[in-house]
Amino acid sequence: MVVSTSGHVGVSAKITEDDRRDELKEIFQEGCREFDLIKKCRDISYGAIIRTCAKDAADEEIKHELMVLFKRLDEALSGWQYKKAYAVLIHKAAAYISDTLNYTFEDAQIVTDDLEIYNEFLRYFKENGVENREIVLYNDGMISLENVNNISKLTSMALSKKVFLKSGAYLVIEPTEAMTVIDVNTGKAVKGKNSDEHIFKINIEAAEEIARQLRLRNLSGIIVIDFISMKDETYNRKLLDKLSGFTSKDVLPVKVVDITKLGLVELTRKKVRKPLHQMLM
Repeated sequence: MVVSTSGHVGVSAKITEDDRRDELKEIFQEGCREFDLIKKCRDISYGAIIRTCAKDAADEEIKHELMVLFKRLDEALSGWQYKKAYAVLIHKAAAYISDTLNYTFEDAQIVTDDLEIYNEFLRYFKENGVENREIVLYNDGMISLENVNNISKLTSMALSKKVFLKSGAYLVIEPTEAMTVIDVNTGKAVKGKNSDEHIFKINIEAAEEIARQLRLRNLSGIIVIDFISMKDETYNRKLLDKLSGFTSKDVLPVKVVDITKLGLVELTRKKVRKPLHQMLM
């Protein structure tokens, strides 16, 4: 949802089913009726744009988000005339909060040993009506949180150029100024087996791991992948389909373009902020 003061509701044109469009509009109208009883700005009629992802979302989730956004907008508009110039009306979440919530499951426990970060999460949860996440303050004086979770080793692995796969193959990830290049190597995965079917399985394993590494390292822009060559064009098309499926789980838009004449797979990923290797430099 995107809320506004237009007083109207719009539904994404990409939601083409009339029944679903009508259901979403009814959810909005129901939310408006409930919020009218408690809103502070009596002279404002709130509106909303219902975005494409609402098509497959649960009705309760959509309504909950609508009410949370209505309350935030209503709170900002109800008190602005009493604030001094340059006062903050709506406090944007810190990047570490939005990233954490985007990249973790709803039932995942968030743990920090920083009191300021802990309080910031609590404030965000309260202001945005977040009820399905848990934040825990770690304060064991005997052993640090970093040592408990071996964070240094995990960070080192996330920055390593080589990523080993279960099959014995491995990836080489090389970020450059213009693009990111990823090379898939057979390593120990091929022992006298060089059939397209065997190589295809290795490439599928590599494609799934590449999709994970894009999210983990926040790699974006142009990404070129050199998979292990396969002679059968059918396998190449299947590989592209699988790669598209793996990258569809990403919270950022990823587009698998095609295979070049040199056999390189091109894809793009939307750039939102710096990649991990630049953030930790």
